[in-house]
Amino acid sequence: MIRCPLPSFPSGPYYLDFDSSILFDDPAYKIEPAMLCKLWLQDPRVINQYNTSLNKLLDSHNVFQCLETLQRKINDQQWDTSCQQEYESLDATITSSMLTAENNLSKRTTTKYQWSPKLKQAVQCLRYWHLRLRQTRNLPVSLKQLERFRVAGGISPEEQALIASVDIKSAQSNAFKNLKTLQTQHLAEAIVLDRSPSLSDDKTAHILAEKNARQLQQLISREKMRKMYRKIGRTLEKTHGSGLSQIDVPDSSAASSTSGNPNDPKTWKGPVAVRY
Repeated sequence: MIRCPLPSFPSGPYYLDFDSSILFDDPAYKIEPAMLCKLWLQDPRVINQYNTSLNKLLDSHNVFQCLETLQRKINDQQWDTSCQQEYESLDATITSSMLTAENNLSKRTTTKYQWSPKLKQAVQCLRYWHLRLRQTRNLPVSLKQLERFRVAGGISPEEQALIASVDIKSAQSNAFKNLKTLQTQHLAEAIVLDRSPSLSDDKTAHILAEKNARQLQQLISREKMRKMYRKIGRTLEKTHGSGLSQIDVPDSSAASSTSGNPNDPKTWKGPVAVRY
């Protein structure tokens, strides 16, 4: 930091002047875009559970009351060293509460299946085929657990009679695809009903179906974008695998009537500029 003209109290404006050569000398950590988050993190029920848990933790530590007290001291220009220490303590408490709420939510790995009987059945079906695949590899499997998953997963006698490893792998793959499809459809409906609770009425079933279809397309598009960002990130990461050493882009400075449009690399016939 070169200079930092701070005001007499924290509520006033201020600016920081850093030496860029020192500030950006260390390697920066990767910050993933929001669309790289898992799909279920967009579920309004999960978000509501997180907010409820966080508010309970903050309320138990009297964070809101302490913040109001500090705000009054700022307005009355009574900010001193003790207020700064209390502010830093509150900041640590808030951070700890956020992490605790997130950890409590992530421990409930099966609750995202409890809202739909079809979704729960799809999970049990996938678990059944996981155990059947273990049997083909001569790994120990509990027969009681296998039977429980078969009943809960709605496995037909014809499917149960499959013996070949190839057939079991195919059934497992189909069960996984079915589960992902149901998860996305169920999430789309949850988002729509959170925005418009009145659509839960049977009279508005046709409107709910239309909105579910549009929301489903948005979720599928976001998943494609997430995979694209992940693929680009892996390609550009030089320390992971072979990486990407350079990128050739059309040299717009050499554009002419015969070279084509530099904004369209597929039709560009002129020279290229190398980007490392």
